Amino acid sequence: MKVIIAGDSYSASTAIWHQNWDKRCVGMSGFSNRDIYHSLKQYSGWAVINLSSLHRLPRSKQTWDMPEQYGNARLYELNCEYAKRIIAQWKDTAVIWSPFPDYEQWDDVEWINLGAEDTMWASLYPRNVKYYGHLTLKGHAQLNTLLSNKLNQKINKNTHVKTTS
Repeated sequence: MKVIIAGDSYSASTAIWHQNWDKRCVGMSGFSNRDIYHSLKQYSGWAVINLSSLHRLPRSKQTWDMPEQYGNARLYELNCEYAKRIIAQWKDTAVIWSPFPDYEQWDDVEWINLGAEDTMWASLYPRNVKYYGHLTLKGHAQLNTLLSNKLNQKINKNTHVKTTS
């Protein structure tokens, strides 16, 4: 079975899964929801998609000094718009998740907070741990188990969905 992995740098966490799935990772560090949406255009079928920060500029607009991205209401609206497009198109065949707190109350988005196992929250949990990407090895294992189980549930529930790419 082919599974598309899409999102920002967190998508790399799911690209290392132990599942016997044929995986295609189209995620990239720094992707905004607009970038994620466009990376998925040529695909259909089963997917694991992580949504990016609602405050992130598209990669084509990013620079090393990006103070304009935070507090920019229009940027927030655009990221929300593209997140909603992704959800509308993929909610039946994908597990859509995010580690960003903005999604905690969103329908059809799994908000996943791995606490001390995620660098986003590391300052709240003082420990001497090694991170691999954004997550510790324990965090990778927790995320992979959680998302694998959720995708398997979705596949078992929707076996009538044809997968292509």
